[in-house]
Amino acid sequence: MILNIYENWSNHIFWGKMKIFFIFLLLSTNVFSSEIILECNIKEELENNNNAISEVYNEQKLVIYIDKINLWISDIAFSKWKIKYKGDLGRIEFYLEEDDKTYFFKYKIFFSDEKKKLQQSSNLIIKKFGGYLKFIKYYYDYKNNIFFSSEVRGNCVNKK
Repeated sequence: MILNIYENWSNHIFWGKMKIFFIFLLLSTNVFSSEIILECNIKEELENNNNAISEVYNEQKLVIYIDKINLWISDIAFSKWKIKYKGDLGRIEFYLEEDDKTYFFKYKIFFSDEKKKLQQSSNLIIKKFGGYLKFIKYYYDYKNNIFFSSEVRGNCVNKK
């Protein structure tokens, strides 16, 4: 009888520890993951602050990559971006700010390494709760005037 109680008790402790282990494993995949992938339904597309004539995301979703280790958020993964722009890294700046409610990402490409005149810039805002997305790209002429802007707004959910 005492042996039976001991076996039931030790079996109960074993499965309790296994539950804790699996919960930790599930949580740690998101906590320790270097990249979060979001899938975004675009509700509004603007060009130069007017409704876009041809909506690119009418039939498809926008994928956004968040890489906290590299302080990166964009529609291209950091690893792919780094390869694509390896010759231009000297003329690019970006930074990521984050608080409890929002991610804010700023990206700038200059015409030269001196970084005096912008070629392109973008601002990306994602609300952590609700997933609201606002992604604006500005294109500049050589006189530093914006000649074209593109903006999408929508809602995102975690893809991974």
